[in-house]
Amino acid sequence: MVPTPILIGGVCKRWRVAIISTPLLWTKIRMDIYLPSTLASTLNLFRLFAARSGTCSLDIAIGFGQSTTYHGDQMFCPGSVSEAQLELPQLLVNALAASVERWKFLRISYSTSFLSMVEQALGRRHPWSMQRLRKLVLTFNLGWIGSQNEIPIRISIFLSAPNLRHIDFGHMHNSSWRQELQLPWQQIEQLDHVYALNYNDFTLCLQQSPNLIRFDVLVIRSSPPPTLQAVPNLVRHPLQSLSVHFRDECTTFLRNTVLSHLRDLRITHVHSSFPWEVVTSFMSASPALRRLVLRIRHFKVLHEDMRTMLHALPRLEEFELFYCQISQQTCSNELFADLTLTSSARCDTSALLPNLRVLSLVGVFAMDPIIFTAMIRSRSGKDAPGTTTLQSLHMYIMENDILLTSDDLAEVKALMGYRAHIYQIDRMPFRSPTFPDLL
Repeated sequence: MVPTPILIGGVCKRWRVAIISTPLLWTKIRMDIYLPSTLASTLNLFRLFAARSGTCSLDIAIGFGQSTTYHGDQMFCPGSVSEAQLELPQLLVNALAASVERWKFLRISYSTSFLSMVEQALGRRHPWSMQRLRKLVLTFNLGWIGSQNEIPIRISIFLSAPNLRHIDFGHMHNSSWRQELQLPWQQIEQLDHVYALNYNDFTLCLQQSPNLIRFDVLVIRSSPPPTLQAVPNLVRHPLQSLSVHFRDECTTFLRNTVLSHLRDLRITHVHSSFPWEVVTSFMSASPALRRLVLRIRHFKVLHEDMRTMLHALPRLEEFELFYCQISQQTCSNELFADLTLTSSARCDTSALLPNLRVLSLVGVFAMDPIIFTAMIRSRSGKDAPGTTTLQSLHMYIMENDILLTSDDLAEVKALMGYRAHIYQIDRMPFRSPTFPDLL
């Protein structure tokens, strides 16, 4: 794919002059190395962008395709390899290291071999600085693998990035990076896509990162052994936003974690049961909670459990519910009837979510349109005493949902007007469509 500045510059001579004289247009460098034969063009492209971007900060992305393998000091590929080709990997590393002072965002396939080469190149040009680096993204490496008998390497270059605040681990399932990569945990404010082996792995992340504010997509793969569960250690942390996926039971996490500053919580649970009492207790200990995204899969939820949980969250302002199973009827008529406000809402302590401003429903819905419309009507007019008007409604309805049609929602659309956002979808989204970013 031709990079955008080169593509636009090829339109005419005037545009070419304008593009070349605008350094900011050359700050995004994308290098996808799928074959050893592409290294030369990749190196030339990097040098071109590095030169034309002047002194501007750089946004660099480097990926290695599965057909590209690097072992020690050789690049192996089908056929013969010239001496010039053998020098290309080191030349690319040297060019990358020469621009280190300008790195602002760095996305790279995680390879200790490649990062070690970068570290050695930086050592040869000491002193150097990584002052501008703000975000680091490490992705699963397919191609640049290093020698099979490689001695374990400790990579420490990112300890020299005083302004690094955001690290994305790009869904790396293997945990070897924990032993190989040294990071400035004390200054990190956001972690993304972390696969924790168990609850204890998660607590270690919190203990290492006292200034962590956002944890976006934490996957806890299993519960700790029974011997460890017997002596729980209560973990407290000022974390403000958390998106967590439980692959196993979540009771240990919920009972032993106190996040009193939590404002945004997203839970995905795929286990056969959900400890609602423990969930409610966990959320009640987070008085600052303003947004809840709940993704329910593969198990039945009783209306009473959902009602108890929502009743414990009177300050909640934004609520999104994902649901996949028609037969379970989580979005029951009883729930929407309970969400209907009355004129006595100020005095009625049993009213659910009196401060709700944004409601988002995603998936398959089993509901009576009349009851649902009555709930929307009660929340879309002037504020009832002690309550808040519903500012926006978002609905993402699965196309195969025969239980609810667009005609059923005609009155809802009339009540909400431009504040109603109703769509049909053909698959369940991975992230929240209404709240894509953490608070």
